[in-house]
Amino acid sequence: MHMPHIIAAVALIAYAVLDASAVTIAAKGGVVRSKSSSAYRPTVVTPDYEQIPVVWFIGQSNAQGSPRGTNALASLDLPRTNCLYSFLYRSSVVPAYEAEQNASNPFWNDLEPLFTNHWAGEMSMATQILASVSRLAILKSPYGGASLDVDWEKGNGDGARMYPMALMDFGHAEAELRLEGYEADWRAFVWVQGESDTSDARSAAYETNLTNLISSLRADTGVGTNALWVGVRNCISQTNVYNATYLGRVRDAHTNAPNLVANASWVDVDAVPMWTDGEDAYVHYSDVGFLDMGRIIATNILDNTTIAEDY
Repeated sequence: MHMPHIIAAVALIAYAVLDASAVTIAAKGGVVRSKSSSAYRPTVVTPDYEQIPVVWFIGQSNAQGSPRGTNALASLDLPRTNCLYSFLYRSSVVPAYEAEQNASNPFWNDLEPLFTNHWAGEMSMATQILASVSRLAILKSPYGGASLDVDWEKGNGDGARMYPMALMDFGHAEAELRLEGYEADWRAFVWVQGESDTSDARSAAYETNLTNLISSLRADTGVGTNALWVGVRNCISQTNVYNATYLGRVRDAHTNAPNLVANASWVDVDAVPMWTDGEDAYVHYSDVGFLDMGRIIATNILDNTTIAEDY
């Protein structure tokens, strides 16, 4: 049996068991969404749950974030009562799933920096969205240094690293939400990635790989086009360290994605500040930059979905 099929089988068993235990939880009410037949969203009979909109952050290090500059975060009044936050931190070359969740925290936590204070755009994004909605869940499962061509692309090269992991993260999040009494309503997939694909060959394949990733994730999770795809186009300042031609191809792929797949968008972060010193220089966004990025993403989600009207 091939590895993806083994993972799918394990997911089916694990989440069926979790759903069986979830039926003992008092239902909070609300509308139950029909389940997909996807292996990662098995069709089961569940009680009524309260729906909660979910935003998923994936990609590489600028989705993962940095512990540098936490003072800027202090300027935010982070929501504490109506936001569920899960950050599955990965640091190994071939990530091990069970080792990545902080043992001192449950799967769903308050919105605050985890794993030596790593945080990124999700903090200000959540704060802005929650000014318009009553509740929100954020799943974050990127991998620093990951490329789309090798690590994320389904079935391509060493793609078994991140793609099956992402599907496991997705299924785990849905199951854990049910244990909290919620039904996941996936509203946006936020893709923050591109730096590791700025070679000639990888950048030439980026647009094809990106559209394949979007279609594959939507099909394999069962979400389809219901979730808005938000591509964070790489900052023009990164041409200080990355080849301008190759970075330009990646940027163009983000921009063109809405013309190739349904319900896709991209955001412009060219005005968002990056660190200009040390190993972060023109690679990672600054603390202020992450806050700016999150607000831009929040505006995009609020403008392109009905999340504010629905919640």
